[in-house]
Amino acid sequence: MKDDPSSWCEDKVKDDKDPVESARNHEVEGVVTEDDEHSISGKSEYETPVGLSSKQRAAQEERSTLAKQESAAIAWLRWLVLFVFVVIGVAFAWSTFHLVQKDEERRFQE
Repeated sequence: MKDDPSSWCEDKVKDDKDPVESARNHEVEGVVTEDDEHSISGKSEYETPVGLSSKQRAAQEERSTLAKQESAAIAWLRWLVLFVFVVIGVAFAWSTFHLVQKDEERRFQE
């Protein structure tokens, strides 16, 4: 009965009603999901232990400390760069002002 045009129309209407769900159904067909793999093998290679060992906790704490230090260094560097840009901007504006002012005074006196 797969060649029956009325069944195709019903499937098409069902697809039009919920395109996201129908797309999921089409994608999932013939794909072995993670749950299927677990049920086949009986155990998961992705299972995490209930508690972390002392080495794992130390490594995790070290990564956390390193991340905090790096974040602080980046924040400090950002402020340093901002400060340098402000100093350069002020120095450029001040030097431009004084050069133009001296040139105008010289022209006025001539």
